[in-house]
Amino acid sequence: MAVHLQDAHLTTIKSLEPMLMSPVTLQVLAQVFKSAPSPDIVTYTNFIKYLGHLHCITEALELFTFMKEIHNPDTISCTVLIRILCDSNMFDHALSVFLKMPKYNCRPDIICYNILIDKFGEAGEVNQVQKFCSIMEAEGIQADVVTYSSLVKAHCATNKIEEALLVLRFMEISEMVQPNTYTYNTIIKTYLDRKLVREAHGVFGRMEIIGCKPDLCSYNLFIKYYSDIGQGLEAYMYLKSMIRRGIDANESSYRICLYGLIRQCRLDEVLEVIQEMKLNRVVLCVCTYNNLIMWLGKMSRVDEAYSIFSEMKNPDEITINIVIQLLYKNGRGKQAWETYCLMKERRIKASVVTYNILIHGLCMEGNFLKAFELADRMESEIGISPDVVTYNCLLNSLCNRQQVEDACKLVLKMLVKGCQPDLISVNTLLNGMIIVGRPKDASKLFKHLREDIAAHSVPLRKLIEEMLARNDDSGL
Repeated sequence: MAVHLQDAHLTTIKSLEPMLMSPVTLQVLAQVFKSAPSPDIVTYTNFIKYLGHLHCITEALELFTFMKEIHNPDTISCTVLIRILCDSNMFDHALSVFLKMPKYNCRPDIICYNILIDKFGEAGEVNQVQKFCSIMEAEGIQADVVTYSSLVKAHCATNKIEEALLVLRFMEISEMVQPNTYTYNTIIKTYLDRKLVREAHGVFGRMEIIGCKPDLCSYNLFIKYYSDIGQGLEAYMYLKSMIRRGIDANESSYRICLYGLIRQCRLDEVLEVIQEMKLNRVVLCVCTYNNLIMWLGKMSRVDEAYSIFSEMKNPDEITINIVIQLLYKNGRGKQAWETYCLMKERRIKASVVTYNILIHGLCMEGNFLKAFELADRMESEIGISPDVVTYNCLLNSLCNRQQVEDACKLVLKMLVKGCQPDLISVNTLLNGMIIVGRPKDASKLFKHLREDIAAHSVPLRKLIEEMLARNDDSGL
């Protein structure tokens, strides 16, 4: 028998036109035969499922088509393919596979019907869902809680909340199926999405009366709703209520609640949530930590912001940049530089943004020499070219110290390096010239500015060179 089956595989392969199959399908097919000389239907089904996980839908269909030449598809293989097609919104193809199942001498089971009802319902295809339910009944397949919950979701997806409630009431009085948290949460979410919070609260209370305890998802729905509308304290109330009832809050619970509290500027509550997270060893994503550090900085809580940073396991470059800028802004230059040095320890690559923040910070604290040294090191040692922001920061420091000659030379250096001065660059130099009493040069520069500096980088260079030469001749 095994020999005949292997011969069948070889005959099928020889009869195939390789060009009709994608390279991915051919690679997977090679793996199929590598796993077993005569692969059975289970092997094929597993590889079809694998292709579905990779979102290789065309390849999954090709492998299913190839499998049909050797094995008659069974209920499981058809159900797997139907799920893949539904997940990719290929409902016509999924329906085609479903209708061909009798031809393959297999019948859809409750799992297959539940997938079809759930996915078609999610897409708002309520009429088709009703047809599936009728076929199920005719086939004598008993609907379960998943079936009814999917019906509830289908009605909610098409704004037919009353019909969804009718299904829910039927389940509540039925001896065969009882609604679960998923059923109730579907309706709660629908109400909250439509800002019908009073009705959502009613369903939430109804759950407990029926004896179906709200779960993590139930509470997170309300936490998200109140956070989104800027009522962080209400969101925090639900978070605390959930914890009191013995439900462990997850990362999403804390993250969404913090978002709401931050929108309301509730500093004390934010700090409480952070402490609660530490006790429960909940770790947020890097992006959330970055936003939290930035917000605490705005609220002048630098110590708390730095504490969160120091406890982060995987900060990124954005985290470091936020912290360095925050420290410099609050007069903690030494700590800012130490934070920069941590980047090497944690193997975080600094970008031009990082160096611009450092240079700006050094200039803010009056450490101009170190700022210029760092700008020189950027290109010579680190391999990062200073950009217009870097030069503008240095220009500003020179003009503030009335070193206009050096500022002009720096603009020339910019042009030689191929870095085009922008409006800020010229305005800074313009103000510097006025401060040191060079109105004629300022006037020429202003005239040039009106002619659009972006289109005239060479004339700008010539203009500044003439200014420097004239000042050298006059002994200035």
